[in-house]
Amino acid sequence: QIIDLSYLPDSVHLVKDLQNNLFGKTHNLFIDTTNALLYLCSVKPIVNGVDQSLIPLRVFSLADPVNPLLLWSGPFDIDEVHDIFVRDNLAILNCGYEGLRIYDFSQANQPQLLSTIEVYPDQGYNHQGWLSPDNSTYVFADETTGKRVKKCTYNAEDHQLSIDVLFGTENYADAVPHNIVCTDNWAFVAYYNEGLRIYDIRNAPREIAFYDTYNQS
Repeated sequence: QIIDLSYLPDSVHLVKDLQNNLFGKTHNLFIDTTNALLYLCSVKPIVNGVDQSLIPLRVFSLADPVNPLLLWSGPFDIDEVHDIFVRDNLAILNCGYEGLRIYDFSQANQPQLLSTIEVYPDQGYNHQGWLSPDNSTYVFADETTGKRVKKCTYNAEDHQLSIDVLFGTENYADAVPHNIVCTDNWAFVAYYNEGLRIYDIRNAPREIAFYDTYNQS
């Protein structure tokens, strides 16, 4: 759905409702506002009311934001792209059981694969991650019980990620990390059953605060 928020606080306007052979069902999306590109993860197009085969990733131009223009679909050598982080055409893809990929979308209709990580410590279902604003640190999580969060150094020259340290709650063996947002100094980690955990990531990550979002098990 495309919604116009410019009339807030008086009203919101539904501009367009898109469910078709381009959009259908989508797991997640990310917008690179600098370049007006919309990234849709794990898309199942719908044709005549019938779900089609899953497409790992689709990229649309938002030059005309009410009428997104499809630029690219792929990559078709993997099963899925579960989530994505994009900043100024640099895209880090979370590819489930197939690890991580980094692409350059400077030419959005012909993206360039820069690097991959297919095997790494404490590997599970590669779910989601976040690049720090200074582009030096990437933190990601595997949506798998007992797998710790990974802090990585990002090298902008060769576009490689190197995992520096694994970290998590004291109860990590029974916990599932889910989504992460980072500043240059802090990582905010949402867990299934350990609430919100905040880590100082300037050196070795250490927990500095938490909020238990669910007071049962």
